Amino acid sequence: MRKKIVSILSILALVVVFQNCGGHGAVQFSSTGLVMDQDSEFISIDDEAEDQGTVLVDVISPPKNCTEGVSLGIWLDVDSSGKIAAKNYLGEIVPYTGRLSSVKNYNYYSASAHPKQGPIPRGFEANIFFYEETNGDYSLNFFANLDGGGSHGSKFDIDLNVSGNNLRDYVLLSDDKLELKKVMVASGSSTYKGRFHYWKNTDGGVIGPLRGDDFTIQVKLSELGDNKEALFYSANGSSFKLKTKVDVSPAFIIQKNRFVSCE
Repeated sequence: MRKKIVSILSILALVVVFQNCGGHGAVQFSSTGLVMDQDSEFISIDDEAEDQGTVLVDVISPPKNCTEGVSLGIWLDVDSSGKIAAKNYLGEIVPYTGRLSSVKNYNYYSASAHPKQGPIPRGFEANIFFYEETNGDYSLNFFANLDGGGSHGSKFDIDLNVSGNNLRDYVLLSDDKLELKKVMVASGSSTYKGRFHYWKNTDGGVIGPLRGDDFTIQVKLSELGDNKEALFYSANGSSFKLKTKVDVSPAFIIQKNRFVSCE
C-alpha cells in the first residue's frame, strides 16, 4: 500500500511540474506508458504507475513565417480546351527585364528580332518569352528562326487570346508589317493572329502591355513549319519545351499563379 501511495503522489507531482513549466505547452494524457518532455526525453514513472497510464507533454513547434506571392505560370493545353489542369503545369516563368521599352528591347532591324534581353535567336527554333519594363508592364514576345541563317523558307503561325487585361493590350510590334493582327474583341478579351512567312531571317512580334494579376493568355502554335523546337524561355535560365512528337501544333496557357511560401 505504501508503494502505491508513493507512486500516486509521484504522478501528481509530475502533473503539477508539467503544468507550471512555462513554454512547455498543454498537458495531455496518453496510454503509451511513457512521459515525454519538450526536449523529447522519455521519463519512466514506476512499474505500477505505467500500468495506470502516463502523462504526455505536447511538443509545440514555433509558428511558421509564411508569405503570399504571385508568379507567372505556364500550363500545356493538351486538348486545346482553354482549361488549366494541375497535371499539365510546366513551371514558373521569370520575365526578362531591362530599362528599354518592349519594342526597343525586341531590337528589330534587318527584318529580324535581335532581343537585347531575351533568348538568343536560333535557326529552326521558335522562341517565346516575357519582358518586363521598369513600370511593371509585361509584354509577350515571340519569333522564329534567326537573322541571316536557319531556314531557307518556312512558315510560323500563332493564335492568341488575351483576357482579364481590361482590353489594354494591342500589337506593339509586328515583324514584316501586318503579319500580326488583332482580329477580334469580344467579352472583354482580344484575339490575335500571326501569319508569318520568312526566308533566312526571323518573323514574330510583341503584344502588350499586360498589367495586374488577373490576365490569362491562351496560345496555339498552329503552324511551326520546319522549326524543330518551340520553347518558352525564362530569365532564370530555364526553358519549357512546347512541341512534342505527337503534338505538331502545341497549345499552352499563361496566367498569374498565387502561392504561399513558408520558412
